Amino acid sequence: MSALEKFSPPVNKHMRVLDRAFFKKDVSLLVASFPNPKYLGDFVKSCKDDFLLVPGIKHIVTVNGTKGVLLRADIDDMQTYKDRLSPIALEKVKQLGIEILPYTLNLDYSYWKADDILRAVLPENLTSEIPSGFAQAGHIAHLNLRKEFKEYGELIGQVILDKNSKIETVVDKLDSIDTKFRTFKMKVLAGKNDFVVEQSESGCRFRFDFSSVYWNLRLSTEHDRLISQFNPGEVVGDVFAGVGPFAVPAGRKNALVLANDLNPESYRYLQENIKLNNVQDFVKPFNLDGREFIRSSPLRILEWANSQGKN
Repeated sequence: MSALEKFSPPVNKHMRVLDRAFFKKDVSLLVASFPNPKYLGDFVKSCKDDFLLVPGIKHIVTVNGTKGVLLRADIDDMQTYKDRLSPIALEKVKQLGIEILPYTLNLDYSYWKADDILRAVLPENLTSEIPSGFAQAGHIAHLNLRKEFKEYGELIGQVILDKNSKIETVVDKLDSIDTKFRTFKMKVLAGKNDFVVEQSESGCRFRFDFSSVYWNLRLSTEHDRLISQFNPGEVVGDVFAGVGPFAVPAGRKNALVLANDLNPESYRYLQENIKLNNVQDFVKPFNLDGREFIRSSPLRILEWANSQGKN
């Protein structure tokens, strides 16, 4: 058995509801036990090619009341370990009175990553592209599962929820963006049914209902690029402002921003985020049709300039 196979999770291609208890595995290894632990550091330093180096597993363990070092995965047989240990390791074993003993490493669900678990339960024809990646808004992980993964959605969602400590809700996009407010239907795959999130972007804090507003999770770099070009006192018009990911940071730079969105929910959270980031003097929110907003913007800029001049 290869080292990779030794540390792989057990496989159940028929699992549809996550059974965490299924994922248990006992791995047979050997341990170099030190009657005098003060020599352990010297052994580890001198024999790096001999001890176990597997991500997520500590190679120094307690055995029979003293410290020990787990040996490489292929050094697992009491009858043949001398043939596999390096000459310097063999010399240390004799010189320091080190005991080589059998050791059973107990692995459970907590050890394996999301990719490992999903590869163990999804059909073989679906394991070339494991859907463990996601976009994140606050505590929500947003998936866009392809058709062939839909029937395994709850299983996938639960694994992602378990393996990402900052995630509390996992959702899957059900259809394309086709409403006038650019929102989409979603299904909760795992976690709590709570869509109100807090998100940090461009040095600002935003609060919004992910299910009722448009928030593009991949535009932060473009927002930052444009915002970096604004100077204090310049006037910016944002026709489709959403909840303010572009307008609010621009206001933080003391640009004068007219921010509009037709979606009443976006407008509500836009107002909230303006206050949350203390840019009321620089960002003015509107809830208008985009065409009306554009036509009326020159007059609104003039009115705003006049009001600022009187203050």
